[in-house]
Amino acid sequence: RVTKNMTRVRISNRLSFPPLSSQSSQPSQSHYDYELVSVIHHRGRSKEQGHYVTHVKLPKKQQERNGSTTGAVEPQRHVWLEYDDEQVEPLAERDVIDDSSKQSTCYLLFYRLVTPTTTISSSNEQQP
Repeated sequence: RVTKNMTRVRISNRLSFPPLSSQSSQPSQSHYDYELVSVIHHRGRSKEQGHYVTHVKLPKKQQERNGSTTGAVEPQRHVWLEYDDEQVEPLAERDVIDDSSKQSTCYLLFYRLVTPTTTISSSNEQQP
């Protein structure tokens, strides 16, 4: 009999790894950083029943980021959205990292390589 593993796993919004080889094509690169950009969650207590939802990190539009803000707090450069069939709703990053309140388990995590020129942004510049 196969059962669903309900063990809680701590999700990190950033990962860092050393190069796989000392003969890297970029010798000055000491490590590779990745940022979490999407999570597929399975909601339900068993493999026979439940529902899949997706959380996706998207850049905010430039005009939303440049709007007036009060205080010294930097506005967020991205927004997390939950896709649940036809429903799309914004959610806080902490709810992506810990979706336990909805009896949810992570199914797949998607990370993107981050460098100073490839962080998620709303610019239309060409990425290297």
